[in-house]
Amino acid sequence: MTQLADNPVAQSRAQGVMRASLAGALFQGIYALSQFIILAALLRYIGPERFGMWTTIWSIAAWGLVAHLGIGHALLTSLGKTATADPQRAGRILTAALLLVGSVSLALAILTAIIAPQLDWPTLLNVHDPQAVSESGRVALLAILMALAGLPASLAGTALLACQRGRASYAAMIAAHLACAAAVVLGVNQNWSLALLTCIILSPPIIAGIAQWTLLLTGPHAIQLRKWDRTVAHALIHTGTGFFIMELVGIGLMQTGPIIIARRLGAIEVTPYAAMFRLIGLVLAIYTVVVLAYWPAFGDAAQRGDHAWFTKALRWSFLKTLALWIVAAIGIYFLGDWFINWWLGPEALPTTPLKIWMIVFVGLQGLFLWITTPLKGLGLLRSQVISGTLMTAMFIPLAIYLCDRYAAAGVPMAQSLVILLIGLPVNALVLRRAFSNNATSKNSPGDPL
Repeated sequence: MTQLADNPVAQSRAQGVMRASLAGALFQGIYALSQFIILAALLRYIGPERFGMWTTIWSIAAWGLVAHLGIGHALLTSLGKTATADPQRAGRILTAALLLVGSVSLALAILTAIIAPQLDWPTLLNVHDPQAVSESGRVALLAILMALAGLPASLAGTALLACQRGRASYAAMIAAHLACAAAVVLGVNQNWSLALLTCIILSPPIIAGIAQWTLLLTGPHAIQLRKWDRTVAHALIHTGTGFFIMELVGIGLMQTGPIIIARRLGAIEVTPYAAMFRLIGLVLAIYTVVVLAYWPAFGDAAQRGDHAWFTKALRWSFLKTLALWIVAAIGIYFLGDWFINWWLGPEALPTTPLKIWMIVFVGLQGLFLWITTPLKGLGLLRSQVISGTLMTAMFIPLAIYLCDRYAAAGVPMAQSLVILLIGLPVNALVLRRAFSNNATSKNSPGDPL
């Protein structure tokens, strides 16, 4: 602790990581609670087939997240290095990110409004219930438009995290998700349409974004928007390209499962998969909280040559990730069926193979996030782009094949295999090389906790 007191920069960085981690953990707890309430109310209200249809539409809408072209993550990396050291450049980075993401989102929203009504959604979603058939196109259109609208709104939350103001960012998201859960419960009791409920469920990024932009642009720690800078925009696009490919990979691995299951087995079979995925989604979200707080801190530490802090942070983030997976695996295996039955009912209960492979997948995904987060902080993206492209190319045909053989359990089985065979070894080698290079440098001590 004496060393930490003698190093105020490392101390400030450690405190920022701790505050962001605690605030993020609180947010994920509230988010999980709101999701449990929303999904339980929705399933009981619309039934298993319409719920499976809605879950599949949600997965399709998630592809709209790629519309920010990796700029969101590039913003986190760039601002993490410059927010305190160069406020003028930070303002130009924020302006470029907002204009780039806003213009792309608007263009895609217009295109979606033209194309989506022309598609045969009942056939695409493999639904047969008359009410599901009649509302599928409308719900899909609104879900995609809401997802696109949330992209420029959510940039402020990313910027607050990059500036190590995670508490403010998470506070806005907590309030938005609590309001959303309350509105859904009210809507179910008042027999609101599924289209309206979909808009409400996808509204928190927009509601929170308004509050986050206010916090970001006002107050003593405000970032001021600056004049458009073409050089800064090009740098963001260059960095964002790698993140864009990785986001395509992430969405492909995480969100195509319901689509594959719906097409191969029927929309009703998506419900048990969705129930398990929501359950492990809480673990994945906490993983993200743990490692996301370190992302800008890794970049800052490397920029300042504080390699001892980098090393300790790497060790501690691994131990936190491992401990979380062990606790989650035990809890999900022994209590998962009981909880899902109480939460969503017997129609959502997973098979034992589905449950086991979901547990394996969430463990491997946590390890993958732990390896790739410091690489993102350092701006070493090539290995993630290459491995991610290979993972996606292998995952989709493998998931279809395994889904046909092992039903819904084939999807997490395929996810686990591509991470184990491609994602982990490729990126572990790059991290080891970066770690070895930094270990020989002079370093200043600090405590990552």
